[in-house]
Amino acid sequence: MALYLKYRPNNFETIVGQEQVKDILKAEVKQDKLSSSYVFFWPRWTGKTSTARILAKAINCTWEWEKPCNECENCKLIDSWRTLDFVEIDAASNTQVDKIREEIIDKALYPPTSLKKKIYIIDEVHMLSKSAFNALLKIMEEPPAYLNFILATTELHKVPETIISRCEVFNFKRISQENIIWRLEYICKQEWFEYEIDGLKLIWKISDGWLRDAIKYLEQVSIIWKITAENVSKFLWIAPERQITTFLSTISTDNLDNIFTEIEDLQSKWIDLTNFLKDILSYLDEHLLENTEENLRLINLFNEIYVNIKLFPTPALAYKTIIWNKKIQFNENTTTKTTPEKQETKKNEEKVETTECEDIKTKLISKLNSPIVKWIIKNFWEIDEENWNIIVYIISNTNFQIITKPENKEILEKELAWICPNKTIEIKNITKEEYFEKQLSN
Repeated sequence: MALYLKYRPNNFETIVGQEQVKDILKAEVKQDKLSSSYVFFWPRWTGKTSTARILAKAINCTWEWEKPCNECENCKLIDSWRTLDFVEIDAASNTQVDKIREEIIDKALYPPTSLKKKIYIIDEVHMLSKSAFNALLKIMEEPPAYLNFILATTELHKVPETIISRCEVFNFKRISQENIIWRLEYICKQEWFEYEIDGLKLIWKISDGWLRDAIKYLEQVSIIWKITAENVSKFLWIAPERQITTFLSTISTDNLDNIFTEIEDLQSKWIDLTNFLKDILSYLDEHLLENTEENLRLINLFNEIYVNIKLFPTPALAYKTIIWNKKIQFNENTTTKTTPEKQETKKNEEKVETTECEDIKTKLISKLNSPIVKWIIKNFWEIDEENWNIIVYIISNTNFQIITKPENKEILEKELAWICPNKTIEIKNITKEEYFEKQLSN
């Protein structure tokens, strides 16, 4: 049996995190002040369905008041799915109104035969059709005393307000690092796995707060190796923290050759460079106050790479191109500072080269009506330094066909003539590879 199933919570005490939810539910069960309907919501794998099943057992348990005993006949009936009084429906597979009428409305009219109360769990309830919601609302408006609904969803905004208003709503939260590592340690001890805390922390980091993912990764690594940071990194293709600090140190040297070599090294180790960006941003966020100005600058750089990485043939090329084009002085604190007069001179020189071009581009974009033409001009606009004319490089055949349509080209030339009569516009169609090679050579 998979570990995430073996160690799935079976009472309130084994639910990891979610204290604000389980404390209220335990109190309601103990005092017999249950709501007729509940909604559990938040993203995947935070324990919504498990909590719903535990609540169903707690409501019907004959031995315990605050938590299901898992030993009485009612608990065993629910665990083994041997009763028609406990029904769990996947709304993603049963979206139509006929399914709701058949599975719930028709059968809910009859009192329970083996349990104290009838329980209906509807998972991914937001997937129901509008007519199915309307049918469900009819019975939720005035439910029989023996009937309870527990709805689970990852997208609460898609559930009609008429349904939500008749439910007690619980907001599940992402599970903390402390709770996930505590649970992973518990499983390691139960299964006699060899482990180190650094390895468990790395699993927590890649699982992004989802416990089921964390247990899945733990099981994968434990099959072959001892659970250490090095082995987790090797098996799951992620970078340990020391790899992140090494990369940031390389960037601080302001040596592009070393930076590019480090990127190639990361790629050769089969580290996922997209996930590596997330890890870098997370690390910089955690250490933001240690060097706020520098870390914020790096956050902006890596965020730009992350946003644009899909535009490049490979992630490594995104790193190289954007770092190159930025021409960031990676170690500003240790380089010789220029005087205010020199800085002002440098700014003026840059303005001579770029301001005119940017002003023309801004004015031209503001006059265009076509969104796709605006986007092309904004992203692929360049200046020919030899004759100071405007060149638009198109790396998509579709975009090239769009912008070279007679009506679009005529509008471009007409508006440019009004804005800047002494300039012409040229449209060139080149491949992605040619474009990125050109960017690297600039």
